[in-house]
Amino acid sequence: MSKKRDLSFDLLKGTLILLVIIGHVLPGSADTGLRGAIYFFHMPLFLGVTGYFIRRYFLDAGLVNILKKYQWRMIIPYLLAFVIYSAYALYRAYESDGISAKTIIGLLLYPYYHLWYIPAVIIFVIYTLFIYRNNFALGLFLLLSTVLSVWWYCYADVMEDKYALLRFIGDKRFYYYYSFFLLGFCIADRSLQIKPLIFLPVVLAAGVLSYYTENETLHDAALWFIFNASLLCMLLGLCKKISLENDNFLVKMGQVSLPIYLWHVLPILIMGMFFEAETPNFYIGAVTAILVLILCFILLRGKSRFLDSYFYGERAKWLSDK
Repeated sequence: MSKKRDLSFDLLKGTLILLVIIGHVLPGSADTGLRGAIYFFHMPLFLGVTGYFIRRYFLDAGLVNILKKYQWRMIIPYLLAFVIYSAYALYRAYESDGISAKTIIGLLLYPYYHLWYIPAVIIFVIYTLFIYRNNFALGLFLLLSTVLSVWWYCYADVMEDKYALLRFIGDKRFYYYYSFFLLGFCIADRSLQIKPLIFLPVVLAAGVLSYYTENETLHDAALWFIFNASLLCMLLGLCKKISLENDNFLVKMGQVSLPIYLWHVLPILIMGMFFEAETPNFYIGAVTAILVLILCFILLRGKSRFLDSYFYGERAKWLSDK
């Protein structure tokens, strides 16, 4: 008998992917307003939840087998999206300043806009692969990655301006978000029984204090980390306690979060070709197109071997039916 799917985690993933979409559609700075509030927590949570589902038996298979398992589950769908979005980026570069080696290298080190998340997950799994067998190493790297998260959140711009070579190590989110992924992994690995209400006051206090704290200071960065780490613990604890019997739209979004994440930016780009940015027609068109895309991904899941293989990361279902 197959294990019953935990819909509460699908609900959480669906809610997070909805926030990702809203954050990408909303106008304005990623540091202020509703968009700034979403950017404050949505990706640390997403990576923390991803880390929560990484298990030791998965890591025990070794790097080669992990990459084989991820080949169709994540890598192939990512590469398809990478090619499409990179072609668009190169086209835009050709229209403006022309294509150079720097442009191509930049796309490899800094994948287009939202695409950084998939390579980050694979990189974080590899990080964890080297330390998961040693409890001391796990604790040490959790501490060090926490320090790196706080430090880089505070001083990212200053460090990159001062040390230009840092730009060549790739997207910094490949490094400073690891603490949340590792925290999620450790919570699951230790089978920690979390009481969500214990973290609620910490989340509220850190959120309020952060609002009134000057940006780009260590206090601000520390509060950002405390808020996100506590919120992650609280939500994971809630998901473990809540048992959903019926799915809904957000649950279904969580179940197809990979293709939604990879492709929700495409309608925004297409609408930008027809309508002036930040106009009512642009937002109406983008929201409508994204909604249609989400509905298609929900309805078409499991209907086509091609779609399941190259978009959903679920090719294994077809292979198991042979």
